[in-house]
Amino acid sequence: MKTIYLDHAATTPIKDEVRDRMMPYLSESFGNPSSLHHVGIPIRKLINDARNTILRGLNASDDQLVFTSGGTESSNLAIKGYAFAHPDKKEIITTKIEHHATLHACSFMESIGYTVIEMDVDRAGFIDLDDLESRLNSNTLLVSIIWGNNEIGTIQDIESIGKICRKKGVALHVDAVQVFGHETIDLGHLSIDMLTLSAHKFYGPKGSGCLFFRKGIAIEPLIHGGMQEMSRRAGTENVAGILGMAEAFERMLVNRESYSTKLSRQTKTLKDLVFEQVDDVRLNGPDLLERRLSGNLNLSFKGISGMELAYELDKRGIAVSTGSACNARSVEPSHVLKAIGVDEDYVHGAIRLSLGENTRDEDLQYVANAIEEAVSDLRA
Repeated sequence: MKTIYLDHAATTPIKDEVRDRMMPYLSESFGNPSSLHHVGIPIRKLINDARNTILRGLNASDDQLVFTSGGTESSNLAIKGYAFAHPDKKEIITTKIEHHATLHACSFMESIGYTVIEMDVDRAGFIDLDDLESRLNSNTLLVSIIWGNNEIGTIQDIESIGKICRKKGVALHVDAVQVFGHETIDLGHLSIDMLTLSAHKFYGPKGSGCLFFRKGIAIEPLIHGGMQEMSRRAGTENVAGILGMAEAFERMLVNRESYSTKLSRQTKTLKDLVFEQVDDVRLNGPDLLERRLSGNLNLSFKGISGMELAYELDKRGIAVSTGSACNARSVEPSHVLKAIGVDEDYVHGAIRLSLGENTRDEDLQYVANAIEEAVSDLRA
């Protein structure tokens, strides 16, 4: 049985070139970057080169970047680290459709005395910009927004959000884990103070991510120890992961436009096939022609369980998700689908199909046929 992998929003396969870049630093080039000798010093230079590669690619060469273990740590460092460095303000604004890394970090801040406001979104997942502006006040510490939603693909108007925050003098953290590779990220143009990336979402290694922050932004470290990462994240660096991330970043930067165009075309084809062949199905999130992540297709099927449908598709060799991979074992409806008001008849029957680099045109009809067959069996 062949495998058709349609869960790229959960993780992407590591590219051969990325693996090849990493391998020497898992074997002969093993030096500690903090060691002041001929084995360690070259490794420190490679880490600095990787940092500069990513900053240049983001058009943010004059700013700073901390390497982390991934998106979750980066968002926690942004939210908690910025709050601990600015104890005079106690209000954080976010949305109801954030990744759990943000929502749970904010819940922790709430438990120690902060006020957290989770903004509503409309049925496509967009926030109201006027509502955001009206909420900002002298006690607002931080706004934390997911740029491209990992479940329903909604791409927020980050340019306008940034302008509002800058006008009000409020820091903006953006979770860009899903959006890199789908949208241009030009930090020389956008008013973003902190930005989270994770390598395994763009064909790099798991366990490697980074947090960008503007020059002059104060962040209290969450991990204390040595002086690595400009004293903002202690611990010996994951050298192979950092170099793999930089390699994957560069390759995605070059291929972004063609990658996004391919995924948009394939996503529309698959959506049209499913809607032609299956009754009582709805698209969750924005229309495909709106601000939506290319490759993201979140569908709800009336009267069935999304978990059972995902299981039936898996038996046919098709790997999909029921929503966020971090919440795959939950039988509760996704917090994102509840936030956008998906009808009760549909909210339990959602699956997320997220296409990627290796998705083939010739597999789309097979997937649509498998969905039709599985839905028919479950409804029977």
